[in-house]
Amino acid sequence: MGRYYTIAGSSEALLKIEGSRFIAEAHPAYSVEEAEERLLAARKKYFDATHHCYAYAIGEERAVFRYSDDGEPSGTAGVKIFSALQAKDISDAILIVTRYFGGTKLGVGGLGRAYHDAAAAVLAAARPVLRLPVQRLTARVEYTYVTPVMGLTQRFEAFIDATEYAEKVTFTLFVPLAAVEHFTRQLTDLTNGTAIVTPRERTIRSV
Repeated sequence: MGRYYTIAGSSEALLKIEGSRFIAEAHPAYSVEEAEERLLAARKKYFDATHHCYAYAIGEERAVFRYSDDGEPSGTAGVKIFSALQAKDISDAILIVTRYFGGTKLGVGGLGRAYHDAAAAVLAAARPVLRLPVQRLTARVEYTYVTPVMGLTQRFEAFIDATEYAEKVTFTLFVPLAAVEHFTRQLTDLTNGTAIVTPRERTIRSV
């Protein structure tokens, strides 16, 4: 599982070419349902527009994706918008480019550039957020090892989600998936084999 990016919030950009207006929106979307809701909202907001072209990707390696030309010549809109997502390694997001036709045809090449440029412009206005596949672990250690364990988590770019102080200290950690085995081995060595490490679910977190 590899890291990728999403966007922190919604953004908008406007591109005017030969009288046509291209209104680009970018929104985070962590499910198909959320992406479709964003698309429906854009259709309602710009109900009188000529086209509502879009692309969205959900999950690691854009496992779920969809794009549409919405009546524009095939290959001139949806795939161009999607390529802007790919170029920035972005998933869990939807880009919508709404077009108001200005009366002058742009040609297939010009139209494709316009949609791509609008998508790229709105992504340039958005703040990227790293999405990292992680595994949740609980680690129960002696009080003696609290400070060394905290240092270990920093070295592995892990996150301490919760700490429980009782007879021993129990950390709830999110460890980058690619580093789990190495982290667990070093934690065991660090605590002279006394740490009790329990693997939990795998998930994806924004960093």
